[in-house]
Amino acid sequence: MKRIVSASVPFLFTQLGTFLMLNSDVWLIAGKLGPEEAGVYGAASRLALMVGIPAQIGISVILGRIAQLAAVNNNAGIENTAREAAFAFTIFGAAIAVPFIFYGNGTMTAVYGPAFGEGGLLLGILALGQLTTAIAGPAQSVMMMNGGATAMMLLTLCVATFNILLGYVIGLSFGAVGVALCYCAGLASYAGMAVLLVRRKLGIWTLPQRPRNIF
Repeated sequence: MKRIVSASVPFLFTQLGTFLMLNSDVWLIAGKLGPEEAGVYGAASRLALMVGIPAQIGISVILGRIAQLAAVNNNAGIENTAREAAFAFTIFGAAIAVPFIFYGNGTMTAVYGPAFGEGGLLLGILALGQLTTAIAGPAQSVMMMNGGATAMMLLTLCVATFNILLGYVIGLSFGAVGVALCYCAGLASYAGMAVLLVRRKLGIWTLPQRPRNIF
């Protein structure tokens, strides 16, 4: 029982850090800028999360395969699986993100109504941040399932804390757009550092690679 609890703690705090990273921007806006801006920002934030849905679904599909490969120390197989999955995540994520980035005002108006049309810029920035996590592929999952759970926990908590402080100290000075930019920068930095951590610990990449059996 002790071993199970000990092994699960990094997973618990990694998920906690991820939750803070994905929601702290909305809390900052609601607490400091008032309900009107919080409503527009929250609507844009929820819509931008759609960019990451293909990656979330894909990771749940390939976790079993990654676990099998990790059990036999097949890092080459893990890399191929992760990179081909990242390719799919990026393609589907980009298909969702492009209209959000380039037609944000129209998208917000179509989904929520004219009162939310002004949130188009926020939607574009937040969608771009979500896209960076799709490009990084299943870096977090690969690291967690290959003996790097503690390292990933520390990285997640550090970036989440930094992201909150950055949004509070700098982002709020520029309003909702400033917070969105800080959020985007935080997600991009986390995605990049997760990829580099996997590369350093396991010697593999999780960035997109076109599968050999298509196109």
